[in-house]
Amino acid sequence: MEAKSLCLVCARFEPTPKPGVTCSFGRGRCAAFPAGIPAAIRYDLGDHRQPWPGDHGLRFVPEDPEDAAAVADWPLVPPPAEATVPG
Repeated sequence: MEAKSLCLVCARFEPTPKPGVTCSFGRGRCAAFPAGIPAAIRYDLGDHRQPWPGDHGLRFVPEDPEDAAAVADWPLVPPPAEATVPG
């Protein structure tokens, strides 16, 4: 696995096609964040394997089992302290 972000190996991530580019990550969409993926999640400054403000109860879901095993060792990064995580 070469991905540097959970989003790139998440089943909920939908890359937005851009001519001549295989995956335009910055233009991708996510079912959890229909208004846009928070920068902290997108750039792995936050961890969407746990609840995150505004995620509508949807979390990271690996696209395949190999990805799940690979990201299991990644350290968890909590949401911002000032954010309220819905129960």
